[in-house]
Amino acid sequence: MDPSARERLTTPVEFVRGVGAARGELLGRLGIRTAAQLLFHFPRDYQDLSDERPVAELEEGRLLSVRGVVQEVAASSSGFGKSRVSVLLVDGAGHGLRATWFNQPFMRDKFQKGQHLLLTGRPTQKRLMWEMSHPQVTQLADEEAPLDTKLLPVYPLTEGISQYAMRKCVAGAVEGFAELLDEAFPASLLARYDLMPLVEAVRKIHHPADRAEMERARRRFVFQELFILQLALSIRRSEQRALPAPPLEATAKIDARIRRLLPFELTPGQNQAIAEIAADIALARPMNRLLQGDVGSGKTIVALYAMLAAVAHGWQGALMAPTEILAQQHAQTLAKLLEASRVRWTLLTGGVSKAERDKALAAIGAGEIDVVIGTHAVVQDAVKFA
Repeated sequence: MDPSARERLTTPVEFVRGVGAARGELLGRLGIRTAAQLLFHFPRDYQDLSDERPVAELEEGRLLSVRGVVQEVAASSSGFGKSRVSVLLVDGAGHGLRATWFNQPFMRDKFQKGQHLLLTGRPTQKRLMWEMSHPQVTQLADEEAPLDTKLLPVYPLTEGISQYAMRKCVAGAVEGFAELLDEAFPASLLARYDLMPLVEAVRKIHHPADRAEMERARRRFVFQELFILQLALSIRRSEQRALPAPPLEATAKIDARIRRLLPFELTPGQNQAIAEIAADIALARPMNRLLQGDVGSGKTIVALYAMLAAVAHGWQGALMAPTEILAQQHAQTLAKLLEASRVRWTLLTGGVSKAERDKALAAIGAGEIDVVIGTHAVVQDAVKFA
């Protein structure tokens, strides 16, 4: 990226057209402090305006939008805790629509005479007057031109900023800064996966002409997020493979000694998992593996096999559980399985007394403990494995 373009993208948000100092301070509450951050403040939803009509062309029961000016605001309440707020909206042809909200007295403060609104809902006709109950409200500026989109973006907000104000701020950022963005993907990758280019995607996700265009823009950013995640994981995996680890071969003798401790024959699934894990730990690099199985499928036995293979080579093993109760259950299970062995183990959790903890820590550090079972306590700084 051109250094000057990068510098412009870091322009403080208050200097973006349509923002200003007051709104810039409010945007800071959302973590938006630069033009680039405003560009990537994506809509959380879209209001469907695919069918906007004048009052005279409304149809009952269909989801429709009506644009007009507030002519009257009224509020009433009964002695039974019920309330009603109604707004009379008049369109450009002079026809009226009454919008009503029941038991939402706070709506009264949202409206004032002369306000320009877009109401979206399912109209009904009563006594020659069209009505909408609890329509969605979009505030419009007096000078706002007819919308050239079927989808109106709905942004995450903070107190003090309306949807219209946020749209105006984002539009200023898109108009002034979107072209400065540097495409991350080569043209060949964009073509291969039919991805929208970055600048176009930023423009379209904020201002889509229709749902198909919005989905294409959204797909670009979903792909980009997953791509970056996979790239980061690949880099981390590559770095991990470069680290040294002691090879822990599960020889036939070690395998037989471990299996003699088990009171039952292993299932084909357990044997397959053990074979794959044994192949991993026999290498001179760290293992990075996820073992998945239903409750009761025998994952603990597979973990025990791996730990005992390490112990057989003179190393220590640790089994970390998410809760103290689960750690205690594992300790009870392993106590029975290791009863006939010379493997030395201990339980290390937050519930262990200080005296027992100090004794366990000393034994672990001295290499007098082969297997440690516990919660996150096993990875505290005080735990020093031999």
